[in-house]
Amino acid sequence: MLNMDTHDLDLLCFVTGNATPPAAGPVEASPPCNLAPPPLSDDDAPVEWAALEAATLVDPPDEHNLDVPEWPVMTKAAFHGLAGDFVRLACRGSEADPAAVLATFLVRFGVECGPWPVLEVGDTKHRARLAAVIVGASSKARKGTSGKPVTRLFSGLLDPARSSPGPFSSGEGIVHAVRDEVKKWSEKDQTWVAVDPGIADKRLFVLDEEFAGVMANTKREGNTLSMVIRSAWDSGNLDPLTKTSKTTATGAHVGWVSHVTLEELHRKLDETEAFNGFANRIIWPCARRAKTVPFPEPMPEGELSVIRDRMAEALAKIDAEPYPIRWGDAAKEAWIKTHYADLTKDNPGLVGCVINRAEAQVVRLAMIYCLLDGMKVISLDHLEAALAFWSYCEQSARFIFHGRQADQTAQIILEAVKERDLTGSDVHALFGNNVHACRLEVALSGLVSSGQITQEKVRSGRGRPRITYRFSKTPYELNEKNELNTPEGEPDPFNSLNSLNSLSGCENFNADRVEI
Repeated sequence: MLNMDTHDLDLLCFVTGNATPPAAGPVEASPPCNLAPPPLSDDDAPVEWAALEAATLVDPPDEHNLDVPEWPVMTKAAFHGLAGDFVRLACRGSEADPAAVLATFLVRFGVECGPWPVLEVGDTKHRARLAAVIVGASSKARKGTSGKPVTRLFSGLLDPARSSPGPFSSGEGIVHAVRDEVKKWSEKDQTWVAVDPGIADKRLFVLDEEFAGVMANTKREGNTLSMVIRSAWDSGNLDPLTKTSKTTATGAHVGWVSHVTLEELHRKLDETEAFNGFANRIIWPCARRAKTVPFPEPMPEGELSVIRDRMAEALAKIDAEPYPIRWGDAAKEAWIKTHYADLTKDNPGLVGCVINRAEAQVVRLAMIYCLLDGMKVISLDHLEAALAFWSYCEQSARFIFHGRQADQTAQIILEAVKERDLTGSDVHALFGNNVHACRLEVALSGLVSSGQITQEKVRSGRGRPRITYRFSKTPYELNEKNELNTPEGEPDPFNSLNSLNSLSGCENFNADRVEI
């Protein structure tokens, strides 16, 4: 059925040659007709018959289109070398998503490398340390299936890093697992005595399949989990401020993978604000069941042993502390001329909180691909593999967090301003006049600075101007500015890789000041 207005009916009358148009209203759509166009006089202008016919058959545009990102796509470049060979073997007779297997493998191999490989960028030392949350399209996404082949592969090594099934319950639990030696002063012997030998091997891999629990624990008052997760990714030095049982860890090398469904993640996001503090230390690959395999087959031990031997050979080359990693000339040139500017763009909303540490994540991924090849110089192939995997994680993050704000207050304001323009009084009313003006101004500042809304001040008389907030359909992007410049005035392309000391996408201290 087509809803046709008067103009459409007049046009249909002209096309079909009827003198009197039918009554306005629903018209039954008929198959494309084979009528010839009406005869034209010499004075008549040519008529585009196909265009006229199409005009009568096309529905009016939908004014309420919903813009939902596409499911992410992984390119072949991400399956470089040993990583790709293992993923193909692991997924050959399994329902596991190759992206989930690859993410788990990369994090696990990074832990196995230990804290010794180092890539220095300015004063920051990047190590092969990652964290990942695999987000399943549903409970049938086979997220857990992706971890089993990785566990089997690494369990066959001679001296593997410790592995734990979790769960993450507190920051103190992580610190205790990689704790330093504890000494106490002995008055009797007048010397320091070790009361806890601590953990000598600071490598720890955690496969916690319930990320919803992690988010719930970060919400608990006094819980240090969020802080410890950040510190573990940043420096590996863990020193939570607790009143009793003081335990510290120095040089810890912790990598972890967790799982959550998309529905559960969205539900927990509404309840968790501490999430914003550590989200950009995590990569967020989406996963779904790759294929239906009623009777999955185990990986053949012979083929698995070949891959394990290749991996052990690569690990054996890490024979010094520190083990310096550096950029190759081709990779460095591509980074400067092609990729750096794109990776350092600022992104608004919760997506920005998740992906605004892109350059640091890509550096660490490139290190891991380099180490998998048994090398200490990052080649162009390693960089392209890292970029391909990161692209999948960025697409995933946009799919998962699309349209959400880092601040729930900002989220509510944005949803309301999409419907109609708002004044300051309207903004207050959204929260029943129960939210302090300072908090509303912070939320509005973030929305204005990211270009998602605009503010218009209109002065009438001598009083304060009336401020109106409007939704902006095309939010602009602010490029990250480097703090240091080269002598020629050009931005130092490697400076902002020191992202451990830079602001995350959630902490917008330079936002335009907004008054309500």
